[in-house]
Amino acid sequence: TLTTGEMEVVHIEGDEQRLKEIAVVTSTATQEGDSFSGSPTEIALARFVQTSSVDDIRVLHELPFDSARKFKAARVEGRGVRTLFVVGAPDILFERLDITDQVRAQWIERTQELASEGLRILLVCEREDESSQESLLPEMVTDLSVVGLLGLEDPPRASSQETVAQARAAGLRPVMITG
Repeated sequence: TLTTGEMEVVHIEGDEQRLKEIAVVTSTATQEGDSFSGSPTEIALARFVQTSSVDDIRVLHELPFDSARKFKAARVEGRGVRTLFVVGAPDILFERLDITDQVRAQWIERTQELASEGLRILLVCEREDESSQESLLPEMVTDLSVVGLLGLEDPPRASSQETVAQARAAGLRPVMITG
């Protein structure tokens, strides 16, 4: 691999404090001392919110990230309001937003711009949720409002340019595959 495997949040679009609050509440990364455990994306989010804390918010139900579903969600209660927090792949969550087609097209264009810069984009959403359900199912994640976008980057290894040059010199054509 040509990257370090250590993703980091390098682009924030939206209410940073609210984005951090949602990232803290939905995070599945764990921290021991200075080290984190979890997926590279979860660790990047944990580092992003490292100095943030959330008071008076209680997680009622969670829907963990699933690679087929491409989002995670948490129903929370705080400050007298129940809210659904959702973080995931924009292409999946765009269909679950409560917005006009024109606004959806603007968000799609913006995420494509950021992706063309080599960033992995996470869409962060929420909605009030007065449901009394005792579970949280994927089909309940609808009518969302956008809080913002987070752009993550997996920096190249220091040796990546040399590795690509050696491959080309050997007659190979390097191809980038992501995911």
